Order: sequence, then C-alpha cells, then structure tokens
Amino acid sequence: MKNCQNGFTLIELVVVLGILATLSGTILFTANGLQRRSLENAMFTLQADLRHAQRMAVIEGRYWQVLLNTAENSYSVGPANDGDSHVIVYFPNGIELASGNSNIRYLPRGTVSGSTTLRLKTANFTQRMTINVGPGRAMIYPIERTN
Repeated sequence: MKNCQNGFTLIELVVVLGILATLSGTILFTANGLQRRSLENAMFTLQADLRHAQRMAVIEGRYWQVLLNTAENSYSVGPANDGDSHVIVYFPNGIELASGNSNIRYLPRGTVSGSTTLRLKTANFTQRMTINVGPGRAMIYPIERTN
C-alpha cells in the first residue's frame, strides 16, 4: 500500500506566513513613505507659491493674493482684483486642504495683514503651516501621524 500524504507540514506553513508578513510590512512601509513625501512636496509647493505672491506684490507694488478653496481642494495665486490672471493649483489625489483662511493677501510692501494656519492631510498624516502677521513668512511644522 502506498504512503500518501495530502496537505502541508507545519514548517511549510510557517515559512509561507513569514514571507507574506514580510511582504505586507514592506508594502505598508513603502506606501506610508510615499504618502509622507507627497504631503511634504505639496506643502513645499504651497510655500513656494506664497513666497512668489509676496515677491510679486513687492516687485509690482500692488496687492497679490492666494485664495484657498477647500471645496475644490485647490488654491489660486495672482494679483488682487484680477481673477482672470490667477493660476489655479490643485492638490494631488490623496492630499486634502483641511483648513485655512480663504484669502491670504500680500500688501505692496510684502507683508500680510493677518496670520493664518493652513493644514494639509492625507489618510495617515497631517502637516500644518502658519503664515505670520507682518512679515508674511510661511513656517512649516513637522508632519504628524493622525492614527
């Protein structure tokens, strides 16, 4: 009579589960890293656009503004009272403009009249930026984990 065994040994199952656990951990780690990098890039782009608006206000000697639109997950940059020449920037998929003053207005001397805090978030991370009253500097804070 033949000795026939169907199934897997316990050692084989443990090895396969170990491989699956390693792969899933690597995938999750990589996804979180990409999410963090994407959030940082979006915040740096917003900061650069704020600096551009500030410089253009000084160069042109007129008001420039950055209009935040949480409903459309975007913002626009351009001279105040000239909505036709504004450039609209949309945040990438997975990044949400969570909060912020809807209008950041730079005066011709490069200052802002009021401070505000902006917040960008993803499924797992949040990052905030404050714009200081007076000099209009945009300060980015470290990324915080949300869950």
